[in-house]
Amino acid sequence: MTIGSSGMYTSRIFRAAQIRKGDHVIPKTAQLSDLSAESLELVAEGGERYVYKSRDFPEFLFKKQKRVDERRLKKRDLKSFLLRVLPSYRTHIVRKEYRAYVSAVLRQQATWPDFPTTMLHGFTFLDGEPIQVVENVTLEGRDIGPSLRELLADDLFDAAALDALNVFGMALLRSDIPTNDVNASNIVLGSNRDGTRRFILVDGFGDIHLVPFRTYSSFVRKRHLVRLFSKLGKNRLAFDPKTFAFSLR
Repeated sequence: MTIGSSGMYTSRIFRAAQIRKGDHVIPKTAQLSDLSAESLELVAEGGERYVYKSRDFPEFLFKKQKRVDERRLKKRDLKSFLLRVLPSYRTHIVRKEYRAYVSAVLRQQATWPDFPTTMLHGFTFLDGEPIQVVENVTLEGRDIGPSLRELLADDLFDAAALDALNVFGMALLRSDIPTNDVNASNIVLGSNRDGTRRFILVDGFGDIHLVPFRTYSSFVRKRHLVRLFSKLGKNRLAFDPKTFAFSLR
């Protein structure tokens, strides 16, 4: 299946023409099945996954699950126990993430270009292991868009960024996507084809709890989102749960 307008599931991506980047030439008919470890560069690391970019496929990022021995596990913790005794639990977050994403897309609660999360493009394989293929959120002049944390730290968060953040917050609420880790590092600024800028949640969505209250209760989803938004930006941003809007302190 080739990528469609929604880009939700992808098994093949074809190049229309040969592209040269320095001394590296991308094959004319490069496919995701051609992904090689040599083309990957680590750009981020979370508790569950490594995130890579590829010189052959700059429009995507690739997420690889960490092995159990690569994760920082607590000795007395239910999650750590499940990871040790149930190999399938290693992909728990990925499955919950895709379930939340697909459900929101099929409900059509939000539409592009206003969809609040990164686009998920299915999987490919690398060294015999499945690896996630996701949208690479880019901004003019940058291979990867800056996170909200970077913008605040570098004093680049202005009135236009505030407006974009409020649009994002309302879009995330209306999408009915359950969240679990909405922090300033997981919210990235990118640009649409028409040049407009928007914030996108690139990680931290899906109901990962054993009892999935956030999946079925809009009240629980909103209450959790308010709690997460209230922690964003620390001393730089204030959040009003009544208007569901951010402001600069």
